[in-house]
Amino acid sequence: GNTITSNAKYPLDAYCNNVRHLGTGNVLTGNGLDCILIYGRGIDSSGTWLKHSVPYLIQDNNDVGMGGDDNPVLTIEKGTTIKFGVGSSMTVGYTVNATLIAEGDSLNPITFTSASSTPQAGDWRFIWLAMGPLATQSKLTWCNILYAGGVSNEGNLLITGEALPVVQHCEIAYS
Repeated sequence: GNTITSNAKYPLDAYCNNVRHLGTGNVLTGNGLDCILIYGRGIDSSGTWLKHSVPYLIQDNNDVGMGGDDNPVLTIEKGTTIKFGVGSSMTVGYTVNATLIAEGDSLNPITFTSASSTPQAGDWRFIWLAMGPLATQSKLTWCNILYAGGVSNEGNLLITGEALPVVQHCEIAYS
């Protein structure tokens, strides 16, 4: 229920593990850069990234890596937009267990895209559902994964190891 406006840069910034604590009903517009800046490398506790009036922005060259002894589950609320800066990525369960639940619907897809004002293929790295066995429980439905593939042999979405996620009704394009 906060109004955060007229700031030179962002209305909010947070470490990726703390985004789950952002509440509802916030007005975050009228700032120099209307987005929630996310930085840091590790999500080790379960939680939900809520849809806000502005998109999330993963800071340049950051990997939002998920995993830990508590087997975290990150849920992305339908209709949410997450923009990725140059060289940034999201990794689910690379060395330890984690699950990503990103379930949009036809009217409220979840969008993972470039932060660039003129997006190009390869603007950011990828979403990687890696080898941890809990990555098998990940779900991406009604998601748009756009303009990634910023590494020579990788695309927008990588699925490796034991990961067998549900991926349905998604647009995966512009890699």
